[in-house]
Amino acid sequence: MLRELSAVFPEFLPTSDAKLQSNLKAAGFTASASSFVSMAVFLSMSSLLFTFVFLSFFDLSIYLSIPIAAGVFLFLLHLPLLEAKKTEAAIDSVLPLVVFLFYSDVKSGIAREKALKSINLPQLAFLSVQIHSLFKRGLPIELLHLFLSTPSKHCKEFIRLASKHSEVELKKMYKNLIEENANKLKTQSAKASLANMVFITIAAVIPSLFAGLTLLGKVLGFSFTPLQVFFSFTLLFPLLDFAVLYYLELTTG
Repeated sequence: MLRELSAVFPEFLPTSDAKLQSNLKAAGFTASASSFVSMAVFLSMSSLLFTFVFLSFFDLSIYLSIPIAAGVFLFLLHLPLLEAKKTEAAIDSVLPLVVFLFYSDVKSGIAREKALKSINLPQLAFLSVQIHSLFKRGLPIELLHLFLSTPSKHCKEFIRLASKHSEVELKKMYKNLIEENANKLKTQSAKASLANMVFITIAAVIPSLFAGLTLLGKVLGFSFTPLQVFFSFTLLFPLLDFAVLYYLELTTG
């Protein structure tokens, strides 16, 4: 099922159960891929039932419950990927410091295994747990990068270079990471400014215009029912704000 859905939304959904499982693990979820999909189906069907009853109670179109339930299902399937991307961004943001500290420790005579075990940053807490666990099982440092689970490609490359202790490549990686993070900060700053403008427009200007239309409706030859006005401000506009915030999270994260 995931393969068919991902063919329609290739950038939005995991392409396989294995990819979903990888995203779940990277995002810190303990559930298996099959159980997570089952939970998503259950919650989407629950939302379908709830919105069906809710809309029929207020004599609104019950067919709106179908896209709402579909949206809940797609959102839940995408959530692990979004969280994995957040984890990747958090790791990459501190990786230059990690590379520098590791290089300094090894240059001062500390063993590579001990230098890796000394990594103690909040963003790399789950990685530190894996490193300690794998070393405790007797895994050689040369094979460490093959068994670590992390969404960051840069982090995997760092572990691979750390196992070889290639000074030239570590220095080159450190320089590249600094430049890449600087470019990311510039890009995110520009996106954040645009995102603020878009959100202000959606969250403040559109509801204000709608409020003005409700007052001028009779003059212009149309009117909204009290129920339509009530649900616009209590349901429609908050949902629209949430959708915009979620989209901005995807594009600026």
